Amino acid sequence: MRELSLVTKIVPSEVRAHRFIELDSLRGIAAWVVAFGHFTMLWNSTAWYGWINRSPMRIVFAGHEAVILFFVLSGFVLSIPMSGNHPPRYGAFLLKRFCRLYLPYAAGVVLATTGCLFLHGTISTRNPILNQVWASKPTLGLVAGHLLTTTQSLSALNPILWTLVVEIRVSILFPLLFWVVRRVRPAALLGAIAVLSGGLPLVPHGISFMARVISPTYIALFAMGILLWHHLPAVSQFLGRISGRGRVGALLLSLVCLLGPLALDAWLERPIPFSIYQLADIVSGAGAAGLLACAIQPGGFRHFLHGPVLVRLGALSYSTYLMHPIVLFLLIHLFYGRFPFYYLLPVYLGGAYLVSELFHKFVDQPSVALGRRVGKRRQLGERAQT
Repeated sequence: MRELSLVTKIVPSEVRAHRFIELDSLRGIAAWVVAFGHFTMLWNSTAWYGWINRSPMRIVFAGHEAVILFFVLSGFVLSIPMSGNHPPRYGAFLLKRFCRLYLPYAAGVVLATTGCLFLHGTISTRNPILNQVWASKPTLGLVAGHLLTTTQSLSALNPILWTLVVEIRVSILFPLLFWVVRRVRPAALLGAIAVLSGGLPLVPHGISFMARVISPTYIALFAMGILLWHHLPAVSQFLGRISGRGRVGALLLSLVCLLGPLALDAWLERPIPFSIYQLADIVSGAGAAGLLACAIQPGGFRHFLHGPVLVRLGALSYSTYLMHPIVLFLLIHLFYGRFPFYYLLPVYLGGAYLVSELFHKFVDQPSVALGRRVGKRRQLGERAQT
């Protein structure tokens, strides 16, 4: 009860001291949902896949919804230092984000290029998207385009790289986005989000477009994370006042909003119009924000997310997200078609975990440490000049 009373009186200054370990665990779970979703794409034309896709079991491989959770979570987490007594200057913020995001991203591009160089070739799986990955020998222009985040073929080496391009580009705009969201009424902001995302689609939807411009929908998802941070005391007070069953209901409602729109698409078995599709992402984003709010509150869900296994998966989340496609396409190009591929699921999951541990130790952790050093040095230098 004491812990619950503290949450109902939560204020931003108190929350800033919290690492939100439970949110790291959620990120780790989402990374593995994406990893499992990529494996199951090999059977997306089978009858049993369609049945599972229309059942609650869809949560296990709902990769698109997991990406939406990543974007909302990034908006929330990046808001924490921005609202402190000494928010980072723009230069220090960009340097830290460059080390945190881009350096592992570039290392992932190099590793994917290496695999593609030795194993490229046409593979006929049940999924045309997977067939495009490592289909031809990588060119210097393709690799340079990936490193510069300007290529229109972001699925040629690693199908998840487009999401990191979104993260990188939104990071450049994030301080401005944070400033705008904090100064616009929530009702007006949500209305603008709906109009930009659904009523006025500015561009055709597609992964290749993300190499040039950021979709308003994805910017809106980051804005939802900022809104959640800004209104977290009120949200926490509301969740703290309701009963245990009420909090379980809030958690289930959040999951329904997160997973429901694309699950409905699976039930209808027809393509969703572009404008509705964009609005569906906004509904999923609201569900993701609700899920984050429920995870922060004391109780069984938060306790579950503090389990040591999930905490470790959370620490490895970025490495897992970057490395699992490389392990998958290594196995596909070596073994697909020679025997039932589902035999390799344990090999895939174990290999993805092992490679993630190695990447985390030798690339991800050093990048984070470097970002902290250069960001702190840049911040101190800017303050000294003023």
